[in-house]
Amino acid sequence: MIDSNDNSIKKNSGTGKKLKIKSHNVNIGDVFCSLWGYEQTNVNFYEVMGVVGKCTVIVRELNHEILEEQSCFSGTVMPLKGSYYTTEVLRKRINNNDYPTININKAFNASLWDGEPMPYSNYG
Repeated sequence: MIDSNDNSIKKNSGTGKKLKIKSHNVNIGDVFCSLWGYEQTNVNFYEVMGVVGKCTVIVRELNHEILEEQSCFSGTVMPLKGSYYTTEVLRKRINNNDYPTININKAFNASLWDGEPMPYSNYG
């Protein structure tokens, strides 16, 4: 139950304890980044298309560009904001309001991107 006076949620357990809902610092246009892979590092970027309430964002996967190739199998990449990899739009809950992350699927998550080039590696 939401208490409109103090923006908290009351537990239904009957204890009367309240859990505070923290606001996040995620805004439309922010980018989340996911690094994942086995014996290689894949990078995916997701642009925030919308913010729903205090805990949910709408994201869409971005294309990226190779910024620097350090060898034929590694380098750094940057997202291409406004250039989308797919038309699919994802609705995701923010997991940690101190350092926002979202679960992309059961295998990996994405963190709020710091604006720095991200390392990648691949085989062939």
